[in-house]
Amino acid sequence: MGSKIDKQFGLDRLKEYCKTYNKILTREEFKKYKITPSYSWYERNFGDYKNACFEAGLIEKPLTEEERINISINELIKLANTLNKCPTVAEYESIKHRGYQRRDLEKHLKMKYNNICRKYVPQYKLNNDMDVSKETIFKDMKDILIKNGRAMTFDEMKDQGLHYSYSIFESKCNMLFNDIILHLGYIPIGTTTSTRTRDEMLDDFNKLFMKLNRIPTVKDLDKNNGETSNWSTYIRHFDSIENICKILNIDYDKYYINKSPGKSCLDKNGGKCRSFMECIITNYYIDNNIIYEKEPSYSDFIENDTRRLDWKLTINNKFYYVEYAGMYYPNKMYSHINEKYVNKIDNKIKDLKGVGRYEECLFIFPDDIKTKTLKEIFESFLGVELEENKNGYNIAIVEYFNKTDKELLDIIMKHSTNINILPSTSIISSKEGGAYNEIRKRFKTYNNFALHFGMTTMCPPKLLNISNIK
Repeated sequence: MGSKIDKQFGLDRLKEYCKTYNKILTREEFKKYKITPSYSWYERNFGDYKNACFEAGLIEKPLTEEERINISINELIKLANTLNKCPTVAEYESIKHRGYQRRDLEKHLKMKYNNICRKYVPQYKLNNDMDVSKETIFKDMKDILIKNGRAMTFDEMKDQGLHYSYSIFESKCNMLFNDIILHLGYIPIGTTTSTRTRDEMLDDFNKLFMKLNRIPTVKDLDKNNGETSNWSTYIRHFDSIENICKILNIDYDKYYINKSPGKSCLDKNGGKCRSFMECIITNYYIDNNIIYEKEPSYSDFIENDTRRLDWKLTINNKFYYVEYAGMYYPNKMYSHINEKYVNKIDNKIKDLKGVGRYEECLFIFPDDIKTKTLKEIFESFLGVELEENKNGYNIAIVEYFNKTDKELLDIIMKHSTNINILPSTSIISSKEGGAYNEIRKRFKTYNNFALHFGMTTMCPPKLLNISNIK
């Protein structure tokens, strides 16, 4: 093919390819099938790939950015009025329209979803803005339960006038919905075998496994709208998820997705770090008495920009910004995840240069770490003399397997509201996943761990008396 391609020829080829594959092709499919003209050719010649698809008669006329924003805002307002509350992210993204989904809307408006709601549906309060106590939530739920005389699902209670969204239970009560139902003296729907035999429980578990193509997690079972029994019920009847897998002939090692060791990387100040390299760099600041702040906002450079850098340093009353681009490998763009990451870093640099603030920022790439010491990297950027980084750093790792049983108990009891009752498995697996894994490794079940200390995981149903609940 010649160096210059006629536009009409390109449109005809696009129609042929889309007809052959019976779909609108994506950027990745252009690369996969080695299609010419390339995806970028259509972007260059038509301003946008969607415009090319429109010119070829494959799709409706693309909306402008302003039109899509207006549609998104109108749909948000309409949904809020229908629900009579501020929609959650899940509720907003469940409706179909030609506007933007939440993340793209945030990007184009340069505002977080919560702030978008505060601006465009100010008459409805967000969960975080609600001035509501745990006691008020308990009372509102208890009134509905007493009125109906039975346990109810979250959707049923919403239909009965419960105006809280799901996330408020954990943010205000530090409990999940089913934990509150149990606390109020009712057996949560889907958490007992009174209507399910062991064979039915196994069948439900297997159906969920087939649907997910992996072994269900605590959250999968506890937030499954009553389609299965909850996690603790399965453990109580089968002792462990491994046993269930053996019964169902499921390869546990192949399909269990959460096999990482229970470790958290901490810097010398006790702060959690997302990677070893982030921990090493943070410790370098600490060793050199550099004042640092983690994850400063891009709004320091560009108004209302919600992106973040890794650190903000203060040297002699002057600010410097640092980003560790640990996954920046532009020569490995065959990976979709890496391509997305590289583009994100490139856009950060481009935008900083666009506002004339790039010189205040240091981007550290993998090749820098391989070829230079931290002293060499930072001295040239900060213009001050620094110490050599100490050999390897003794990065603090929370090694749960080194903890005694009592130390594990102390760790998880920070998340309990009752000194005699362990926090629920749902709460502890999300808050202290490493500790929870270690407990199950030693004691097989969470209940066995509770019995070891003469405690319970929750009040047995037969001991609950709703008249005693305040």
